[in-house]
Amino acid sequence: LNNRAAEMATGEVLVLLNNDTTVYDSNWLRTMVAYAIRPDVGAVGAKLLYPDLSVQHGGVVLGIRGVAAHVNHMLRYDDDGYQAVGDCTREVAAVTGACLAMRAAVYREIGCLQESLPIAFNDIDLCCAALAHGYRNVCVGSPLIIHHESKSRGYDITPERQQRTVRDASQARARYPELYRDDPYYNPN
Repeated sequence: LNNRAAEMATGEVLVLLNNDTTVYDSNWLRTMVAYAIRPDVGAVGAKLLYPDLSVQHGGVVLGIRGVAAHVNHMLRYDDDGYQAVGDCTREVAAVTGACLAMRAAVYREIGCLQESLPIAFNDIDLCCAALAHGYRNVCVGSPLIIHHESKSRGYDITPERQQRTVRDASQARARYPELYRDDPYYNPN
């Protein structure tokens, strides 16, 4: 769906935004686009909050639990986290597609979302492709969106959905094994 929408879009910046989100900061779009239009930037994401205002996403670290994990997950929205990274806008390996901005030209250049990954890891794969093409991915440190995670499609708790997630994770790792072995934005210590 996103690839078809991107083909038809005429704007300079594409925004992927889940239908289970609520605006937390009215300047969210302006903030994300300010980073997305930079010529060296690939994907831009933001700190996303759960409805209880704990952190759902603050960027993604590759290689955690063999695949990837969200940074500062479950911290209070106003908790700075380790070394105050919780509130810093910074480069990261990846951001979630629940709220992602990218210049349309970059989206097309790096190959769009992988349709072989229709549900999970297509956003991470897109970010890895951006890194492979020499772009930087950025996560905005201030909370912009509340994400009612999986409210519209449900959780992956059935055996079939869990098997698909494992299969998709394996495919994503196989495309960029070096990034999953050594996330360039995360200290292995």
